[in-house]
Amino acid sequence: MKLTDKGKALLEAARKHAKKRGDSYVDTDHLLEALFTLKDGNPFLKLLDKRGISAEAIRREVERGLSSFHSQLDEMTNSYIGALEEREKMLSNAYSPGLVKELYHTLFKYLEDAIAKDMRGERIREFVTLKVRRWVPERRTRSLIDEFFGTDIFSEFFGDVWGHDREWILRDYSLRVPKEFANEIREVAKRWGLEEEDANRMLYELADLEDKLRGSLLQLKNSGVEPRRIIGKLRAHFLREEKEPSHSFFLEKILEKAAKTAEDGVGITHIADAMMDSPDTVGGYYLSQIMRALRGQKGEPIPSNIKEEMQEEERSALERFTVNLTQLACEGKLDPVIGREREIQRMIETLIRRQKNNPVIVGEAGVGKTALVEGLAQKIAKGEVPEQLKDAKLLQLDMGALLAGTKYRGEFEERLKQMLDEIKKAGNVILFIDELHNVVGAGRAEGGALDAANLLKPALARGEFQVIGATTPEEYRSMSNRYVQDRHLPDKAIDAIDQSASKKALKVLYPEIRVKEIEGKLKELKEQQVHEKEKARISEIEADIKRLEKELDELKTLLAKKEKAGAKDLKELEDKVAKLEKQVKEAEDKGDLKRWEELLDKLKATKKELLEARQKASEQLEEIRVTSDDVAEVVSEWTNIPVARMMEEEKAKLLKMEEHLHRRVIGQDEAIVAVSRA
Repeated sequence: MKLTDKGKALLEAARKHAKKRGDSYVDTDHLLEALFTLKDGNPFLKLLDKRGISAEAIRREVERGLSSFHSQLDEMTNSYIGALEEREKMLSNAYSPGLVKELYHTLFKYLEDAIAKDMRGERIREFVTLKVRRWVPERRTRSLIDEFFGTDIFSEFFGDVWGHDREWILRDYSLRVPKEFANEIREVAKRWGLEEEDANRMLYELADLEDKLRGSLLQLKNSGVEPRRIIGKLRAHFLREEKEPSHSFFLEKILEKAAKTAEDGVGITHIADAMMDSPDTVGGYYLSQIMRALRGQKGEPIPSNIKEEMQEEERSALERFTVNLTQLACEGKLDPVIGREREIQRMIETLIRRQKNNPVIVGEAGVGKTALVEGLAQKIAKGEVPEQLKDAKLLQLDMGALLAGTKYRGEFEERLKQMLDEIKKAGNVILFIDELHNVVGAGRAEGGALDAANLLKPALARGEFQVIGATTPEEYRSMSNRYVQDRHLPDKAIDAIDQSASKKALKVLYPEIRVKEIEGKLKELKEQQVHEKEKARISEIEADIKRLEKELDELKTLLAKKEKAGAKDLKELEDKVAKLEKQVKEAEDKGDLKRWEELLDKLKATKKELLEARQKASEQLEEIRVTSDDVAEVVSEWTNIPVARMMEEEKAKLLKMEEHLHRRVIGQDEAIVAVSRA
């Protein structure tokens, strides 16, 4: 059975309640307590709060009811302990205390097994008849006066003084004993060297206990209580045996029922819903009473979609307010992106930068800004990205869902903060914000100072996650004029060098990615060369082809070096990681927690080994150095001026640079003039 993280948290909280009470089984009353005490992400408590009901007040009432129930169980346990102590004293006088302890161990073990079989619908079918002779008191025949008065009116004064009102006689008794229990007790007696007569006498004493205990404990089962909880306490008292609490029969049934309605794992909602449908258990009875009480709350009936409401509350903030594009890409639900390799590559180069690594896609509505991000998601899913991005989760923010239903001040901030906290815990998240300009002012209440942008800024500054924005030229220009004032040449020059370094790093550390890109570009240029008629343009294309072919040769040489540096070992480690990840998921789906933990430890160790191997391999490669040619290539991409022109004489190179820059770069007028006139 696969459990969600919140489902596991609920069962763990129930286990702690059982352990606190000294119970050896986690039953439905412990589960009910956990449902009220588990605070973090509990959809049941959120549902009560949403309906204006005090969860704390209900918890106190439930606690009061369960306290009475637990007191009754304790009284029953103490009565059993008293009877067993009396029998233990009697047996210890006749036999050794060590033998008595082993007999009690056998008795408790048999009772547990017999009760478990009974709850599964299996009945005891084989019995043996035990015959013993015992001295028993027998009263004399009662007179008519005795019959009339109903008792001996002088017994209060004389008792047995006369000696003729009571006699002791030897009488034969027959007792039906479960065959399995009789064989186990006789086996113990044989190990201790007892005669058959002693073994039968001892069996008689214990069989009487077994029969009464089993019959009494099975009555608890009919009341929706796990009977083996009592046996666990008897074990602890007489044998000093304690064990970690395991799931009761009723809890297992509830989990089985919950699993039938759960598709992606059993969560709190499924468990609570299954418990409400089990009013014949203690926890189910109380929970169904609580939900029935909601019917009269404000005169409203219980909604039929209460389960759906709880499921919605149980979903994490990331599930509720974002769309996982990486997951959609893995499932093949995104359309392929064709002809946008260059733009996607520029996004990758920006994302792996050390600073200013949050790219913004600027373009008119409908030109395919979102398609670029989907293309990046597909590359991540296929593993066609640098190491830093291979495990990245690309999530698209749903601002509409984030804002929907935020009626009161602080609700929006609480949702956004919850989402940011989950992003921080998830690690390596890239958040895509479409219509980036809408973030400024989003969620700001009247007279309030905070909006989404102000809440996002601290997390971005700390580098807890990255953002890809998308907006239109007009909106970007207005935001640039408002928020990015007085930005001059040095800042833009640093950006050019930084992006050149990222581009060079990609080429050196991941040459195979660049090889694919160049091969596609060469194919495109050669097709253009065939159809181009202008001589100037043809010469530019030929120069670009020559430059790219030279770079391709360099990269192939670099790939050869990389193979010598241990690429084969890296591939084996990558395959091992992929295999372990698959095994971890299979173990989790089967609910095999022990194997899951073992495989998870192996996976972490292998990933660490892979990271070290990659670092070692990269150290053996050439040092990354940014040259003027690399910077020229970046500026060429920014301005759409061919590299061949960028490398011409100074006057020719700067002739129309200002004009080109104004068309391509928005909100950097002063920087453009400075660059052009430098």
